[in-house]
Amino acid sequence: MSIKTQKEAYFLYRPCFELNPFEDGVIYFGRDVLLDRLEKYVKLSWRQDKGLKLVLEGSWGFGKTHTLSHIAVNPRFGNLMEGVYVHLYDLSGKESPYEGFFWHILKALLRTGHLRQYSKGVRSDRDQANLLKQTAGLFIYNAIYGLTDPDTGEIAERWLLGERLTRSDARGAGLSEGISDDEARELLACLGRYFWEVNKKMLVLLLDEAHRLQQITEDSSYYHMWSTDFKMLLEPRQRLGVMFAMGDRDRAVTLLEKPEDRSRLGYRWEKIAMFEGPSLAEFLKALIKYVRDGWNIKDRKPNAPSKEVLEFIKSWNAAHTAEPTDIDHYPFTVMAFEKLQNSLKKAAPRDLMKAIDDVAASDESVEREILTQADVDRIVEEVRQLEKSRQPS
Repeated sequence: MSIKTQKEAYFLYRPCFELNPFEDGVIYFGRDVLLDRLEKYVKLSWRQDKGLKLVLEGSWGFGKTHTLSHIAVNPRFGNLMEGVYVHLYDLSGKESPYEGFFWHILKALLRTGHLRQYSKGVRSDRDQANLLKQTAGLFIYNAIYGLTDPDTGEIAERWLLGERLTRSDARGAGLSEGISDDEARELLACLGRYFWEVNKKMLVLLLDEAHRLQQITEDSSYYHMWSTDFKMLLEPRQRLGVMFAMGDRDRAVTLLEKPEDRSRLGYRWEKIAMFEGPSLAEFLKALIKYVRDGWNIKDRKPNAPSKEVLEFIKSWNAAHTAEPTDIDHYPFTVMAFEKLQNSLKKAAPRDLMKAIDDVAASDESVEREILTQADVDRIVEEVRQLEKSRQPS
């Protein structure tokens, strides 16, 4: 027996209604006010010749990761900054700053090619080479200089990623046996300055899951080192930008929320909320068109509906005059869309997309090839159940 996919049943361009924050980072719906504020902070920092320092706070499924991903590709930001996404992992509180923080950043910068770009700049610009050597030390200089050298590149990368080198490898590449916390911090400072001077843009680390830093407290083994590093990282004149995306947490993130550290961020602390009212309607309508029709990157708008979509709408409306649909609402009927909007009032985007996806994939919905008022009650119930599951017990 052949089973239809959602894509086949509703003539979709995308495979389902759930968005992937990375694959779908080019689009961003229902958050125009937030996007405008973030752009304002970027412009302010650029004009002030300071690295962007900002916190984006919100609960699970509210769109923090998608926001970071979108900022990295939106041309509105691209003229003034370049974002590098960094995923921070769970901490026990026993890690050194290099182990729990700088390692993830250096790995991301190697993945994106920024450190190799810096290596080429250091090799071709004596002033940049001297600045790196004087600021971060001889071993960092040798690592960055050697990163694009066929003979030492692999050793330099292993060293930057914390591997303990044999004496033979270390001596051959002009490196110590292992990178230190201070060396990693100073390398990032030099990289931020280099990127600004060469590209006239800020290099901004987009640090996801930053609430995990709550594990670093004043009782942690390396707290003094962490505190020193973060004070320097948040220093306004530090050219390297940082944007922390923080979810729910059990306690304050000491490194960011003590008064003296919070003051370095100023009012650049934005909260991302559920969709509600007009923003919910805007998100739903935009989601439908994006998933159904795809996206024209050049024109930054959805494609025109397909022939199959137009033919189904015509056929459905001829047979169901009491509950019609149109190109703004299909694969919902107009009444189903309005009922969903009015019944929910507000919702987290992840919960809403997952609920629509699950109901749209059910046997009866797939067979009908459209979502009607009868489906909305199930969508609303699943959204509410998902919301409850995110609450602490």
